[in-house]
Amino acid sequence: MVYLIFLAVGVFMSSALAQDVVFVELNTRYTTSDVQVAEPKLIGTYIASTCKHFQGKDAVISLLLLNNQGWIIDDGVVRFFVTEAPASKHGIIYADDVLCTNVIGAQVLPSCTVRNWNGTDLYVHTTSGDVQAISFTMVVRFENTKVIEKNVKPVNYRAFKHFESFKMSDSPVYLTQSVHIDQAVELVYKHNVILNMSFCANPETTKRMKIDSLVLGVGGQSAFNQYACKKLPCTVDGKNVFLSNPNQLPMNILPLSTNIGDFNYLYVLVRCWGGDYNPAIKNYLGSFVYGATVTKF
Repeated sequence: MVYLIFLAVGVFMSSALAQDVVFVELNTRYTTSDVQVAEPKLIGTYIASTCKHFQGKDAVISLLLLNNQGWIIDDGVVRFFVTEAPASKHGIIYADDVLCTNVIGAQVLPSCTVRNWNGTDLYVHTTSGDVQAISFTMVVRFENTKVIEKNVKPVNYRAFKHFESFKMSDSPVYLTQSVHIDQAVELVYKHNVILNMSFCANPETTKRMKIDSLVLGVGGQSAFNQYACKKLPCTVDGKNVFLSNPNQLPMNILPLSTNIGDFNYLYVLVRCWGGDYNPAIKNYLGSFVYGATVTKF
């Protein structure tokens, strides 16, 4: 879960700026790093390690079939089931384990949703259709829980008998975590904002991993620098800053690498330098979007 914490900024700025306290939530998603190409009837397992950071949110699991966006079964589809536990000791997925699926009767759909996620690791178990070279990518995103209409009945996964013989892949793929802002954020000239983000380790990133933190200015007058902290308070020249890119740039990139234990929580202070003049506030107003992606090295 990631937030732009104007509240934290207000606490550490002068009291005159306390009225500027605002919360803006960012989005977290997990994706395949490469295009997946499946042989006929190939079984796969994809894992999103969450460390219980998204409890109470909805998990939306989506597949994009690159050569079959209409999801026509004769052209090759991918069926998948989502669980919290990896599998039984015999490697079999049972109906009671299934949280959601894209198989509804005779239909095979592009996505399914797990309501009120409360787990640690999310497993997506896939089976490709009997067509050669089915290409796809996968996205798992966490959203605020939506109200379910009263007339919509929950799917009874236990009624699907074919779950009883569904096996887990011996070579799981760990999905890549990233955080981002969907819409541009406006920040007054020479004002700060703190981005608070949580990352979760998996067996591929247990020892070392890298996060590329990117602040991208919008428009021709916006520039920013950024400072990374492992705990609050996070201030320019503060003792908690362990790495920074102090250059005032329209595209400010800060590569972060450390032991995985240090990345459970990360704070990035962004300071605005420049922006277009806004007569309504009689000041310059910068604008930026943000993204950070976890990679192993």
